Parts: sequence; structure tokens; C-alpha cells
Amino acid sequence: MFVNAHAHLRGDLDAVIQRAINNGVEIILVAGINLQSSLDAVKVAKIYDEVYACVGVHPWNADKFDGLIQNKLRDLTGEDKVVAISEIGLDFVSKRDPTTWSRSNPLPREIQINTFKTQVRLAKEVKLPIFFHSNSARSETLEILKQEGVSNVGGAIHGFNGGMVFAEECISLGFYISFGRAIITPDNVLLHNVVKGVPLEKLLIETDGGEPSDVKDVAKKVAELKGISLEEVGHKTTSNLKALLGI
Repeated sequence: MFVNAHAHLRGDLDAVIQRAINNGVEIILVAGINLQSSLDAVKVAKIYDEVYACVGVHPWNADKFDGLIQNKLRDLTGEDKVVAISEIGLDFVSKRDPTTWSRSNPLPREIQINTFKTQVRLAKEVKLPIFFHSNSARSETLEILKQEGVSNVGGAIHGFNGGMVFAEECISLGFYISFGRAIITPDNVLLHNVVKGVPLEKLLIETDGGEPSDVKDVAKKVAELKGISLEEVGHKTTSNLKALLGI
């Protein structure tokens, strides 16, 4: 009934996946943030029917991207159940160490932009959608998406945290808007209004680094904000993701 359009798995995977299944989650997209996590995503997708893999280099790791990694990512796109290039994009706020979650200054913008553009071009080459990260880089993200002409591959902006104008611009370029746990925050009025304004036909749900089964809570909040049933949210976001990925 539910899908999780963007997740990073950790812990006891058997237990994590089973909790998701118990909560009605039938598809989990696992995103890579570097080469190793992309390889891991492909490996996990081969084990669990519910998991599909995305491969890519996160903007926090943009300085580690090179031609060798690009070629390895290209090779991975030929694997069964690799359905998107993710997690790519721009982050002008900070760099984080995924093992400790400690923050440091963001990588130079030029490095991030070049890495993002190269992976967008890879997506066009292999004809896969992109799931992108944009943190305090809205105008730069939109400029790259327009310049690179990615409407033919499409995709989604994950963990959306902007306003309605930004959402509408992403939708106009052919992208879905994927909402995560931030919408559950009671006083997040701006984001709640965006959820209300985004057509259900262009909406996805996710948990990012949280427990994949919690996507049901995100769906409940979408249903509450839109004044529709939980079943309708689950059905439509599932059909949206399947249509995007062609699965």
C-alpha cells in the first residue's frame, strides 16, 4: 500500500525490512551517497524483493567524485533493480560525516556543481530518473536542471523543505515532490501549506535516514493536510513512484 521513495538503511536489515512490510510498505528505494553505499544498495536490492537501488554521489562527497567512480556508477546502472541516479544534488549549508553526523563547512560550490552536472548527464545517458538534494541552493539547482534538459528523464526532489514557488518550478520541469518526516512537525506551517498545494499526482513520500516503516506516519500527515483518506495517499503515491520508475 505504501512506498518509501528515499531511504538509507542501517541496523539489522532483516528486522528493518520486516517492520516496513508489517506497516504496509511494498517498495523501498535505497539511495547511495558514495560508491560503496551505491554498491551496498545494489547488494541489498538483490536480497530483498521490496528494495530497489539508486546509485550516486551525494554533494557532501562531491570532492571524492572522479572519472573512475563515474564509470563504476555507469556499470552499476546495468544491474537489475537499479532504478535511479541518487542521491545527487547541491548542499550549500554544510558537509556532514555520515558515520558521526558531525558538521563542517560545505564543499566549494564549483566542485558540487560540476559533480551534480556530471551525474545528471549520466542519468540522461542511461535514461534513468534522478532523485536530487537541494539545500540552500534552489536557484542553482533549477538552473542546472534547465540547462541540462532533464525533463525527459524526470525524477524527484527528495526531502522537500522549500516554499510553494520552488515546488511549482520543480513540477514545471517534470519532477515529483517527495516529502519526508519534516512535515510531521506540528508548527511547520510553510511546509504544510506546500503539501496542501502540491497535486497528489506529483507527490511522493519518504523517510530519508529514518526508520523506513515510518513512511506510514508521513502518509498519515499528508492525508490529514489534504483532507483525504490514508488509503488514497498510499494508492496514489505508490502509483506515482511506479510510473516514474517504470516498475
